[in-house]
Amino acid sequence: MTVEDKKILAAKFDKAWSLLADTQPTMLASAHKIHTPRPLVTELVEYASIATVGPVDVLVVSNVEFIFGLKEAERAGDISINSITFVSDDPVKTAFATKAGCAVVSNISNDMKGKFDLVLQNPAYKNGLFRKFMKLGLDCLAPEGVMIQVSPDERGTINRKNETTLKLMRTNGLVEVLDSDKHFNVGTVTPIVTYIFNKGEATNTKLLEVEMTAEEALTDSIIKKIAAKKEELGSLTAKTMGTPPRKGDKSEVDMLKAVSATGATYDTAPADTVRFFDNADGVYFLNPFFNISSSTVVTATGPLYIHKDNIHTLSSDVAYTAEEFARLFTSDAIKFMMSFYRGSYWRNKGWILNEIPQIPTDVTDVNAYFGFTAEEVAHIESSLTK
Repeated sequence: MTVEDKKILAAKFDKAWSLLADTQPTMLASAHKIHTPRPLVTELVEYASIATVGPVDVLVVSNVEFIFGLKEAERAGDISINSITFVSDDPVKTAFATKAGCAVVSNISNDMKGKFDLVLQNPAYKNGLFRKFMKLGLDCLAPEGVMIQVSPDERGTINRKNETTLKLMRTNGLVEVLDSDKHFNVGTVTPIVTYIFNKGEATNTKLLEVEMTAEEALTDSIIKKIAAKKEELGSLTAKTMGTPPRKGDKSEVDMLKAVSATGATYDTAPADTVRFFDNADGVYFLNPFFNISSSTVVTATGPLYIHKDNIHTLSSDVAYTAEEFARLFTSDAIKFMMSFYRGSYWRNKGWILNEIPQIPTDVTDVNAYFGFTAEEVAHIESSLTK
């Protein structure tokens, strides 16, 4: 290829990248709308070209940017590609990938397992989808294959949903973790990193030894103390008993509207628009009390039962008056816990309710009940005022 040909080709790629960047926010209707920046793609494709021996069969999940990067590297002679299969979640992406000569599929099927020398992906972060795709991507790797995945950093010990991903890291040859946070502004609680897996190598366990900051250590201690009480006494939403009325049996229901120290206020709501917990046989719970918009309808889990006179959990004989409920469960400790879990990768709100421990009605000092130190109490207070 002549110098002039290289210039022409570079100009074409510049135009394609510009078009993609302009298209991404306005036209794509997919679950994954985050634009993977060109400098990051170039860096990761360069790493892939060094880590693999071509010609390689490549799987790219949801990110056409990686296709552009691969084609640029191939034209430059930096990587030898046998085939590219693209998993598309959007018709615009499908058009880009098809024009680039890729095979396009709509999902990862069983017959794709163990077939690819290289997997490149930056899966959606919302609702923890990146965890699911980490496993799917690793399943698709050949025995000596390499996977490069951009995701929130899952190595910290205070993340309660990282058990699966940590196991994958320990057993699938995690060889490097790159800092990629500088390329993004996507509002995640933890930094964005790039995981490099090589199925042919052992995991570098030192990569999983992430030291917590002083603030993270305080948060970790607080959350563990609350969790210990939940294990001791059970969750606020544990042990479903009784048979609340089914959702379809009523056109309107009395819904908890707010809880304060002076009591609870209620309002009627159409039964087909209320929040309910399906593993509690259709219990209703509308909860702006937990800072969730009353216009947002979420199917969640956990048998929390709201009654006009008392606020009950459907377990043994536990019942809280509105005053007791407000005093115990609008405490700073519970607010801190709710804030922590809600900030951890858009956690399901019903799942969070399942993490609230039961608190005996005779408890007068919630912080003392959980055994918080003065430093931990100060950390809770400062966190809630930020």
